Amino acid sequence: MVDLNGIIENFLANPTTQAFMRTVALYMTGLYLATVFWAARDAASRIFDRRLVVLLTLLAAVPFIGMALYILIRPSRTLAETREAELASHALDAELARTPRCPSCDAPAELDWRYCAHCSAVLTHSCPSCSKTVRSGWTACPFCATELGVRGWRLEPELTTVPRTA
Repeated sequence: MVDLNGIIENFLANPTTQAFMRTVALYMTGLYLATVFWAARDAASRIFDRRLVVLLTLLAAVPFIGMALYILIRPSRTLAETREAELASHALDAELARTPRCPSCDAPAELDWRYCAHCSAVLTHSCPSCSKTVRSGWTACPFCATELGVRGWRLEPELTTVPRTA
């Protein structure tokens, strides 16, 4: 009969096998430490509170299950991604604030529209003096300095010209 225990003992006592097992153990230890180091850096990039970073790093250091728990618990965005999303949101809000709006219904309108597409309100007129487009609510033509009378949102031109200073 074959002595299986003897074969295994001889195999494990072999210096080549022992060197290989030490190399694998060293590699696994290095991989474990690198994973914990990665978790610490990842937590620091995602969480502002340093105490929570330390706590999550210690959680990730728990063998086998710690890293899985860390991946489940960590915030989905880094601090930089969160900041970038906030800046994009503020930029969008600023752009919406700069978008021309209809004075009647407050719907978005283009600068070259003559009428609102939503409520048909008059948005632009022609200057009686130079025939260039002027917006409702303007008190003077920016091209020829003709003073325009404004009553409410209706434009009623007056042919009074403001003297130009050159």
